[in-house]
Amino acid sequence: MSLNPNRVNENSDEFHDVELAVANSGGPSFFIENSSFKGVLQTVGALFLFIAVHIFAAWRAPGIISFDQQYYPLNQTDPNSSIDVDVTLNSLLNEHRFVHVNGSLVRNTSIDTERTVPVEISTRFVYSKNSSIINSENIDKIEVKLNFPSQSTTSSDFPVVHKDINDYDTLQVKMTISADLSGVSGFRFTWSYGNPSGLKYSVSARVLMSFLVGYMLIIFFNALHFTNESFTQIFTIVVAFSGIFSSNPVSIFFPSSKTCRIIDQLLLAAFVALFRMFILCQFEMIRGHKTSPGIFPCIIFALYVSLHATVSATAGYDRLTFVQTAIDAVTTVLPSESYQVYATFAFAGITIIWIVLALVQSNGYATRRLYYFILIACILIIADLFSHVFCVLTGALQYTILPSMCHISLYMTTAAFTIFMMHAGGGQEYTQMQGDKDAGVLDVEQMTDDELDDSLNDEEEEAEEEEEEEE
Repeated sequence: MSLNPNRVNENSDEFHDVELAVANSGGPSFFIENSSFKGVLQTVGALFLFIAVHIFAAWRAPGIISFDQQYYPLNQTDPNSSIDVDVTLNSLLNEHRFVHVNGSLVRNTSIDTERTVPVEISTRFVYSKNSSIINSENIDKIEVKLNFPSQSTTSSDFPVVHKDINDYDTLQVKMTISADLSGVSGFRFTWSYGNPSGLKYSVSARVLMSFLVGYMLIIFFNALHFTNESFTQIFTIVVAFSGIFSSNPVSIFFPSSKTCRIIDQLLLAAFVALFRMFILCQFEMIRGHKTSPGIFPCIIFALYVSLHATVSATAGYDRLTFVQTAIDAVTTVLPSESYQVYATFAFAGITIIWIVLALVQSNGYATRRLYYFILIACILIIADLFSHVFCVLTGALQYTILPSMCHISLYMTTAAFTIFMMHAGGGQEYTQMQGDKDAGVLDVEQMTDDELDDSLNDEEEEAEEEEEEEE
């Protein structure tokens, strides 16, 4: 702290401004660094709460292909007879895309040997819309052999209906089944159909997450004043806007549009790439005790995330197209997804290397920020490994929205809270000492010579009085 060497009139009673040079260590000035430790923990707790809510909602959302089954017992006593079976499917929409129904025989549990049952099936389809018949179709009699494996009470399947849904809302299936039904207790029908509800939810959830990013960006702008870490501040704004646009709200109105699917994957891949580069740049800056990364690391990071984004956009489009047009839950690894698996491991490896370098070379610089971004990087690596490696290679959950929503929600939510963490606020700052004065300026009154003499005389008189009292 130093006094401004302005000359002051000795005989003046006026106040004069004496500037105080505020110490500037050049260190960080963000909420993550300046807020109390309790405040940071509360923010991280809110982050995990948001993540848990998104994952739970995605887990509970209906699958892209829905499955169900129903058992119908037999009532007849003559085993060598023909059975008439009526199956009615209603409330069908074009968005369901297709409906598949298969049937099987169920035998008594006391019979556990292998058995083959010849079956003759005659089928008639009746299509209706708004309670009016619009078409009908007769299928020639077919013969199938249903096999009961040993120790199994359910036979192999026979086809009932495999139809695309096109401008009808009710489908009635009338079947006549002729077979030796001795020992058979009933029929089990299983059906599957395309379910658009899950995909609609995922689009809506992404729009809601973009609002969260936008809200955090407003907080960021309200506290914005550019400091020596303007690189981080500008990059944060870029990440925020890319996160907002990545939701692609147009896809809500055109969910089946090929163009919308392409734009959707490109915007999402661009946001993910920018956020990954932002995190890597933070580790590089902390490692080098700098307020901006060097040109060479930036070029390396940009080339890598661009390549990864291209692979991710291609794989995401291919997978979305595959599941939206699938008529059965066939598990397969698409060619573009194989490259995405390698890219995911590469991101994990590169990130871990820079985490280790930052831990070793930071020497206490921006410690809170370092540990926060380590946490964020670990969350994103886990999300990538689950969505783009485990689910792809095992085929698990591929016909649900959970893999994609786990990836998207973790990136969007962590980005939103990172924007909040990087806003300028939370620390103790100089405040204004008067309404029209700047922070860091102190008012000082100049003492005159007469006032100084009076003050000295008063001190001498007080000293003499104290001596007399002691005597």
